[in-house]
Amino acid sequence: TSNPPGAPDPVGPRIDSAITRCLGESPLGGLVCVAPLAGHFDRHDALTLDRAAMSGFVVVKVSRGNPGSRLGAVSENVTIEGSNLNANKARVLLMACLLRYGASPPAKDPVHPTQPELDAGRTHLAKIQAVFDTH
Repeated sequence: TSNPPGAPDPVGPRIDSAITRCLGESPLGGLVCVAPLAGHFDRHDALTLDRAAMSGFVVVKVSRGNPGSRLGAVSENVTIEGSNLNANKARVLLMACLLRYGASPPAKDPVHPTQPELDAGRTHLAKIQAVFDTH
């Protein structure tokens, strides 16, 4: 089905496709996703991005909203908050972080990660989030 004119394009199907295509092919996988309104994704898209993150991708969220607005880090997230960066700058910074820190550790079941898997992912992402917080 197609979206009505002016409706946001759902992120979920594109992320599902990227996960399927890239798993096993890309040792350093990452996604930069632009939130349509002030950094907010709908529930389904947010869960899809979390699943991508727990599959081993580093997921960076940026806002299409107010230029210069900041998306701050949330310690419970398994994604990176792109601060005030636009998508192009976030993509370049993500590439540098992937080369320096590597990909996120994947969970055996990305839909239902264990607490140790969540902790390992968040520990890894904290280093990358610190880089995004300073740019």
